[in-house]
Amino acid sequence: HISIIEDIKTSLQLFKNGELDWIGEPLAEAPANLFKESGIPIYSRPTTSVSWLSCNLTRTPFQSKKVRRALSLALDRQSLISKCLYGDERASHSILPLQISQLDPNHPLPYNPNLARQLFEEGLSDLGLQKGTLPQFQMLVSERTPYTTLADEIARMWKEALGMDFRICSVKRKDFLPTRAKEHHDITLMEWACWYNDPHYSLSV
Repeated sequence: HISIIEDIKTSLQLFKNGELDWIGEPLAEAPANLFKESGIPIYSRPTTSVSWLSCNLTRTPFQSKKVRRALSLALDRQSLISKCLYGDERASHSILPLQISQLDPNHPLPYNPNLARQLFEEGLSDLGLQKGTLPQFQMLVSERTPYTTLADEIARMWKEALGMDFRICSVKRKDFLPTRAKEHHDITLMEWACWYNDPHYSLSV
């Protein structure tokens, strides 16, 4: 039978006690930090799920290619995987799953905070802006774990490297796409699973 247990910590303890045979996906969320702390072996297989950051190009300064590249260069993707996820995920190159992307998985996107700061300042200068006058920005994210944890760590990295201040706006999963469509946020932390091996499924999001 299937037990409905809302608290993940309770279900985790029942699993450790041998009272549950299965916890986690696809029946429920499985927070990575709790599993890593529990010492329970984790078995996984590759999926076509990808998470990426979407910039709202109608908002300043995200229309600048230099600013957008700076945001990418300021992210240590391997650190994000180690801290916020299970640790065996692979850094993505694009919004396409690795299984159907033509990009070489052995050449991941670079992490270079020094170049990120240089490009960020150049991008702001091109727009006639100064770092000290920037407002607080908003990042939209689904309230599910691990996305809120990822958003917090991404915001910390951008604050440290670029001096940008982000407010995390989390919404229920059912409200996520309708909220994103309103374009009221500067950055969106997207999550998407490609259910069949055709790039169009992801590129049409």
